[in-house]
Amino acid sequence: MTDTHLVSPDLFHVSVRKRTVQLFRLSTGEFHVWLPGEFGSLLCEGGAILAIGPLAEALHAECGSDIELKPATIVRRATAELWSSYMELVLATKLRIPNDLPRAVQSTRRAWRGGRRLIVRGDVRDSLMALGLSDLTFSSDFSLLEEFGPQRATRSRKN
Repeated sequence: MTDTHLVSPDLFHVSVRKRTVQLFRLSTGEFHVWLPGEFGSLLCEGGAILAIGPLAEALHAECGSDIELKPATIVRRATAELWSSYMELVLATKLRIPNDLPRAVQSTRRAWRGGRRLIVRGDVRDSLMALGLSDLTFSSDFSLLEEFGPQRATRSRKN
């Protein structure tokens, strides 16, 4: 059963369909690949949210000052591989889920960071869907997110 305060018809969290690389931020500001995976259109890792260029530009065009874009470099030091096609999304506002969902719905903002997730309004979701990035998914059910759902409480008690 879904907890109704964790569902919002106006807000959507953005995810990718594939298992993506696991990253951590180095002291140089670069992101290092520490566990393999696929490079999706969106990477929510290493304490940051990274997006490929076209997705980042579309988000910035739709959301304006809600999102600052910073160039991001991803490295795999063992193989000297380097990827610079990503932008870091620095969101102006962070949400605490579920407490801040009602406030966000009333806000004039169009994008937020909620935990490790990118959260957008419905019209922004529609614009992103028009990009045709097949690995992106959108959901208004925040109870399914590992970091906000009931599994988190259970897991933290065991640790």
